[in-house]
Amino acid sequence: MVENYDDAIAFYTQKLRFDLIEDTNLGNGKRWVLIAPPNSNGTNLLLAQASTPQQLDSALYFSNLLLNIVYFAEL
Repeated sequence: MVENYDDAIAFYTQKLRFDLIEDTNLGNGKRWVLIAPPNSNGTNLLLAQASTPQQLDSALYFSNLLLNIVYFAEL
């Protein structure tokens, strides 16, 4: 989940050198945005923009929770 489609596209494509695979306007402020890591063999990431601040907060909470689980599982 991203806060802003264009900012996320710029970050992934310019900083991380991901490829922009698709950017389709779905209406009502929603887009279908697919990006792929460099030299990917079909692996794509779908970027979804939060509709509300609460939705973004929830996504960030669960992302942090997942990172903590992975970190402690590796200890």
